Amino acid sequence: MACRLVVLSLVLACCRMADALPWDHALCDFLVGSECIVRRNRTITRPVVVRQSGSIEFRGAVWKCVATNSASERLKIEVVISGNIRLRRGALLQCATVILDAARVEILDASEVSSNGTSHDVGDALGGPWSSEPVRGGSYGGIGGASSSGGAEDREQLGRRLALSFGDPLAPWRFGRAAGTGAGRGFGGGRVRVHARGLLVLNGTISACGRGPEDVAGQQQVGAAG
Repeated sequence: MACRLVVLSLVLACCRMADALPWDHALCDFLVGSECIVRRNRTITRPVVVRQSGSIEFRGAVWKCVATNSASERLKIEVVISGNIRLRRGALLQCATVILDAARVEILDASEVSSNGTSHDVGDALGGPWSSEPVRGGSYGGIGGASSSGGAEDREQLGRRLALSFGDPLAPWRFGRAAGTGAGRGFGGGRVRVHARGLLVLNGTISACGRGPEDVAGQQQVGAAG
């Protein structure tokens, strides 16, 4: 598995969302003042964008984007809030692209923001040192996928993975590349951006890892981090 640190943006600023509409009751299970409480799980098959004043809490809710091919890279969960975003009780937001923007962002109680294994494409417009069917996926600003078949020493393996990194490591905003074909294909990591204008509290997980194929014997092709 390939994984890298997700870039977080912390900016102290004053911000107000003007002319915001009331909370959509189809989204909130109930309201506490101006805070929307979300408890229902959701399977996402199209982009979801929430722009709202007030605050929102995902209380044990699991939101997962579902697609079986490159269409998954068009899916996203974007939540832009004037107040706070809070994930509690094991809440999960997982999609190819996840964007959280709020005055305060709290990821608590083993909750997770994830884009793990959501990229299905092996190619990239920027090109890279891999074939159309690579064993190890390339990563934009991250670290390439590992290979279980080479038997290389750890240092040699790391060197090969670093050689698959391209782009800007300080501002990564492209998908990690998948690797291989068929049942042995590994998937790349997606994109996560967390913008806390005041404070970020992280007692959970933020990740954009690649992953290898599941339940495949023999050689495995591993996707790269997003």
